[in-house]
Amino acid sequence: MFKNKNKLIAVFFLIFLLTNFKSAQAFGNWFVFGDSLSDNGNIPKLTGYPLPPAPYYKNRFSNGPVWAEDFPLISNFRFIPSNDFAVGGAFTGPISTEGLNGQPGVFNNLENTYWSSFASQGLFTNPQLPSFLTEVQNFANAGGRFKSNDLIGVWIGANNFFVTAAQTQALQKTIATNDPSYAITAGISPALLNQIITVYQQTNDPTKAVGVLIGNAIQTAVPQTAQGIAELSKLGAKQMVVLTLPPLQDTPSAIQGGPQVQALASAYTQLYNIYLQQALSNIHNQTGLNIITLNGEVLFNELVSNPKAYGLVNTTDEGMLAYLNGDPNYSRYLFWDGVHPTAYMHSIIARYVSSAVNNFYSLTAPARLIEANSDAFSSLINNRINSFIAKKSSNQNIIKLNNANSGPNFYISGSYNSGWKDDSDNTIGFDYNISTFALGGDYWINPNLMVGASIGYGNNYASLNDSAGTLEANVYQLALYGLYKFNNFFLNAQLDYGLANFTKISHPGVISSIGNSSVRGNYINFETNGGYNFKLNNFSFIPSIGLSATNVSIHSYDLTGDPALNMSVNRQDLSRLLSTIGLKAQYEANLGSITIVPNISVEMKSKLNGRGGEFDSYFQDEPSIALTSQYADYSRNWGVAKFGVDAFMSNRLSANINYSSTFDKKNSADHSIWAQVGYKF
Repeated sequence: MFKNKNKLIAVFFLIFLLTNFKSAQAFGNWFVFGDSLSDNGNIPKLTGYPLPPAPYYKNRFSNGPVWAEDFPLISNFRFIPSNDFAVGGAFTGPISTEGLNGQPGVFNNLENTYWSSFASQGLFTNPQLPSFLTEVQNFANAGGRFKSNDLIGVWIGANNFFVTAAQTQALQKTIATNDPSYAITAGISPALLNQIITVYQQTNDPTKAVGVLIGNAIQTAVPQTAQGIAELSKLGAKQMVVLTLPPLQDTPSAIQGGPQVQALASAYTQLYNIYLQQALSNIHNQTGLNIITLNGEVLFNELVSNPKAYGLVNTTDEGMLAYLNGDPNYSRYLFWDGVHPTAYMHSIIARYVSSAVNNFYSLTAPARLIEANSDAFSSLINNRINSFIAKKSSNQNIIKLNNANSGPNFYISGSYNSGWKDDSDNTIGFDYNISTFALGGDYWINPNLMVGASIGYGNNYASLNDSAGTLEANVYQLALYGLYKFNNFFLNAQLDYGLANFTKISHPGVISSIGNSSVRGNYINFETNGGYNFKLNNFSFIPSIGLSATNVSIHSYDLTGDPALNMSVNRQDLSRLLSTIGLKAQYEANLGSITIVPNISVEMKSKLNGRGGEFDSYFQDEPSIALTSQYADYSRNWGVAKFGVDAFMSNRLSANINYSSTFDKKNSADHSIWAQVGYKF
């Protein structure tokens, strides 16, 4: 007897232990493609030349690590330096410009051309560095593939502008001298030059002529960027971060070039970003690739307009010159040289990328929290029903409590629920706790049929993993239920409904958090269970089978606070259909005038309806680029272990307490303690 009891205690203790360990699962790997804004020192690896030289930091185009290196240090992604394929000078793809020999040609990289500051100084020749498209193709040719939880970063497009700026100067010389060689040597094809000259002759407006050149550059750069991103999608990419161009007109180089260069840079930046947004939207619609887009113009404009909030001391000059002149504040400049950010600025960019990724990956949490609340309230009502199912009819206290002619039963019950959901499937999990209370009554219409109703309140709190934010919600709930018993058979059903009000959805930003304090939602849950009560003296063994259907809806809402991170989230619905098979054992003991009924049970639950739904969101500064969230498939089959005690102190007063815990539930766990006091009038 005692040996069996000890074994039973050991089993439940083991279940408890198994359900209290989180897995160490994190997200996947971090990969980067692009140009000098993301290059972590790749030029020496490809050419043998230690460029860029000091005072650049370890061959980066900055005075320290770049954003692509900072981001994995503050996120949950794994990174090795060889996963950074960005190379300084990379064009979006092959473009026509002037080569080192002063002749036009097709090149992949600015450093291969006449316009290279290093090559023109004779520091190296013919390096054959890649473009963005070449980086992607080299990765594919080497057998590179992505897993579904990997994240890919892309920042490209600025180097094409430098060629466009040089070609604009050459075009102006051609127009001024009527000598086509300037434009052709700079890489403008004869066909394009004829088109430009025709526009100029028709309008006598050099600006419109230059507009044709810019338009041609955009028509080359954006499709090449889109092609590379689409190829990354074909290699398995499911989630991507793309940074659009910052306002190139605000770089020290453009400012030094004067109003004409700034106007050209502004036009190129705006057109590239507009058409890139359209291309990214199309890629998402065609492939399902989620492209988390950080708007470079919005971000840099925020920095320039509010530098003190970011800890910047200068947004227009070169930090390298300040460093060489002995200025101790050089590290807090926005720019290191004429076009590249300082390491401090790179760290700010990395923080924005991390916040954007975490905020997107957290969007399923509100519905998941209300789903847990639905389970908590449903269990509260289900425990109430179960307290009537298997009581021995020989006990007078229980008989009178179940007597149809002796008045209604009223009760108050409450539960404390806690649990966690791990990071999984590009979804940030959370720890939660839920306090639920219910006040209700039920009535035996006849010896076989009982009906009841209850109102309830749930207080919900969740702390998102990876310091990704917090959720708080109040839920007001109603339940209608019934129980039918015939001999030893029983069938019960309940319908639950809840109105949710999120008083806090908060996610960290960079200079301020983003969030919302008034998000509405609701849930509806229906479940039914049936079974048979096998009685053996004071023991009861109750096998059961059940089905439950739950739908959680969260209304559309906005997350605002940090302008570069503001989001809009569409309505979301999380649906779930579960089957349950259970076995309960209990023993009825009479201790004087008190009846004690200890019980244990195990339930096996199976999800029947798949992943539960998906919904869209978007960053408010990129409204055309939708992002699609799917609910993580945490577990399809799991168990629930319960043990409790029912006490009947008189023919009117009863009390119950119950503890339950899930086991073998993939990447998540749920625990609950429930107590109830009932009184019959």
